[in-house]
Amino acid sequence: MGDVEDPVLMVAEPLCKWEATEQGKWCHKHAHDLAWHLKPDPSYLGHRVIITGEITEEDYTVFLLKFGDKV
Repeated sequence: MGDVEDPVLMVAEPLCKWEATEQGKWCHKHAHDLAWHLKPDPSYLGHRVIITGEITEEDYTVFLLKFGDKV
């Protein structure tokens, strides 16, 4: 995401769209403590959105097999 005045407002729509995808639904079902974070990204002179959560090793393997090419 580029340099915007209100990054939280700008990230809302893409996050909602991601939650509606197969990957987002899978993460909501299998991940604990799913959260998103905004970090400064000097290489793009803006912000980077990072989605984190805790999953088991088995679920991580399944995630990589299902979505490894989309990460």
